[in-house]
Amino acid sequence: MNWRGPLIGLVIVLALAAAVVFVQRRDVREGRREQAELVFPYNTRDVVALRVEHELGTAEFRRDGDGWQRVAGSEAARPELVPEVLASWSRVRFIDVLEENPGEDELARFGLAPPAATYSAELVAERAAGRQGRSPRIEVGGPLPLSPGFYARVDGFPRVVAVSPEAVDLVVGVGRELFGEESTLPVDDDDGHGH
Repeated sequence: MNWRGPLIGLVIVLALAAAVVFVQRRDVREGRREQAELVFPYNTRDVVALRVEHELGTAEFRRDGDGWQRVAGSEAARPELVPEVLASWSRVRFIDVLEENPGEDELARFGLAPPAATYSAELVAERAAGRQGRSPRIEVGGPLPLSPGFYARVDGFPRVVAVSPEAVDLVVGVGRELFGEESTLPVDDDDGHGH
């Protein structure tokens, strides 16, 4: 009886199964997301500090009782807008992975070298426990060319992803207002604000 054929087939099946398990574990370790999942599923009570790097400046904020204080960066930064920034971030949704490990040239093509805006949050201890040492972070790049949304990198992972159009507020809406500039979003007739 020829046992080589079935043995080779079994080895191939086992190798494929091992590859699938490896990829799934890697994706879990590297922040795998589902379509339409919020990229920042936290509220303002979950955040104790925020760092913002925007084309208009850089600022760091820390929760102080019920309010926020600017602790470093631009003098123009407005700590009273931190809850609005966090609310805007919490509306941004993941769409799809676009590039797993982009090079510097590709990052520039996506508007991520440097990003238009970067937001990093420090969470309260009980919310940070399940994040395996990674702080929430979003780097917002340029707009997607064929659909509404933006290029981004999330939570410090190298992959470039597409995120929902709500990310525009972090760049030209409340992101500008945070540094004392006017929003360039169209004015909403209901409340007079651009976001």
